[in-house]
Amino acid sequence: MAFQFVHVETYSIKTGGGGIAAEAGRTPTHCLHVENPQPPVVLHGTSPEDAWLEIERRHAASTSTVTIKGVERQRKMRIDENIMVAAVASYPTPTAEMDLQDPAFLDWQRRALDFFESEHGPALSAVLHLDETHPHIHYLTAPDLESGERIESIHRGLKAKAEAGGNRGKKVKIDRAYNDAMSSYQDAYGEQVGQYHAQARLGPAR
Repeated sequence: MAFQFVHVETYSIKTGGGGIAAEAGRTPTHCLHVENPQPPVVLHGTSPEDAWLEIERRHAASTSTVTIKGVERQRKMRIDENIMVAAVASYPTPTAEMDLQDPAFLDWQRRALDFFESEHGPALSAVLHLDETHPHIHYLTAPDLESGERIESIHRGLKAKAEAGGNRGKKVKIDRAYNDAMSSYQDAYGEQVGQYHAQARLGPAR
């Protein structure tokens, strides 16, 4: 039995969201770690690079309400505000041993995409990589920034952190809320995806 691998991060313009999208899209300057890079297979939406352009557009068109000396004002979103969710899930069978039309592999893709959509909303870009040790899906999306949504609305850990007080809350409390939420995220992936493909929820370290 293999161990499940699913991971999610958030990115801003400042912290390199564009670079993450370029790596997922296999832009030559951003995939030097891959011995023989191949174009990704687009499973949903557009290319990762075009998805990032849409996220940048949403960022540029959005404002946040701030209170300065008791007066509410509108200002542009900061470049260090997280605006993109980037999730990754890996299939347990090595790529070299894969039958790409194996019904189990196709079922894993469907379940993984359904899981990510239920957690993070519709994909702007979901791509499959077949040029590394194991097949894996990159799932990129963003909140509807222009309507006022923020990253907490599509990331259960950040939502739990905000509900626990956010940056103004007690660190121990907000850290626990975040960690518990992300543990439940792993549980949910195991229940909705991993268990159907002989992927154990916990690795040997646990």
